[in-house]
Amino acid sequence: MFFGSRRRKIAQAVLEQVQPQFTGLERVVGPLPPEVATDQYVLGYLIASIGIVTQMVSGGKISAEDKGFVIFDCTKAIFGGNAPSSEHVTSLMESGHPEFLRGAKAAEKVMCTIAGFPDYENDPDVVAARHEARTVGKSLNFLSPGAGENANVAGNLQARLFNQYIVQRYGKR
Repeated sequence: MFFGSRRRKIAQAVLEQVQPQFTGLERVVGPLPPEVATDQYVLGYLIASIGIVTQMVSGGKISAEDKGFVIFDCTKAIFGGNAPSSEHVTSLMESGHPEFLRGAKAAEKVMCTIAGFPDYENDPDVVAARHEARTVGKSLNFLSPGAGENANVAGNLQARLFNQYIVQRYGKR
């Protein structure tokens, strides 16, 4: 895992940003069941998150092949022995399966919001997350002191679009 020094550094930097989405969730719901690693929505969310963060970390200067390795390396680091094969991940990415695409779109909303991109500014999920973040105010800043509004909105959005999906689908353990 993590072959090639540049690719290894990129994969480690990406993992540092993406893995907390799962470890934080496990603190709330308990250990995630093995079937999470094959859930098409979860894989869409995870792979899109990894892909977007890879572009940001690499400054867009990474080959498609290396990006594929980073996605696979990060997926393996997160899911361990339950990680889907690279062939399965590739198949999902190429198939356009609705649940996979829905998960990927959710990740895109979260990542664009945290980065401050206006792409989803008027999206109903983002509007609701922004409203809730403003209603709650800074009371949740103990989780991330000094977090800006975009980070708070993105955190709320992740809770709505990813964490809530996991809880509804797999429940608390």
